[in-house]
Amino acid sequence: MSKFLHFNDSKFVITSLFLCIFSSLSIYAQGCDVNLEVEKQRSSKSAFSSGALFSLKLSNDGRSPKTFDLIVESSDVKCDTKRMSQKANNVFVDTEILSHNGKSTISNSVIVQAGEVYKFSVRATPKSGTLYDTWSCVSVKAISSDCTTDLETTLKVFIPNPSEH
Repeated sequence: MSKFLHFNDSKFVITSLFLCIFSSLSIYAQGCDVNLEVEKQRSSKSAFSSGALFSLKLSNDGRSPKTFDLIVESSDVKCDTKRMSQKANNVFVDTEILSHNGKSTISNSVIVQAGEVYKFSVRATPKSGTLYDTWSCVSVKAISSDCTTDLETTLKVFIPNPSEH
């Protein structure tokens, strides 16, 4: 048996080479190197009538710019904590996406350049007549057609009784 490839073996080599190149391109396309997180891990806050303001970071550690659609909505997922629990269902709050300083609304579509971090805020405000001592979960999603998975984080909002604070 020869140590060198013969003509018949070249089909095997070409096929193997093609599969290696294709798989590496596929992995590169799926690996977006992006992250969505709440600053300082403060994902639970109390919301009085003025609401609770959360600061978030969307980072792009990839090699190319990426466009994201930001979606913020109340969720019916149970979100009480070990320290404070509730027996009732979650309440729904009004949400809005704001600039990082929390002063102006921003577009739901953002472009994050390669190697950059985009900072923004989410305000969760109790609706009029919301019961006190209840929880609301807010889902924050960053969706990009450049990535195979969506980024998501959950904010926990507690509606305290203002007369007790």
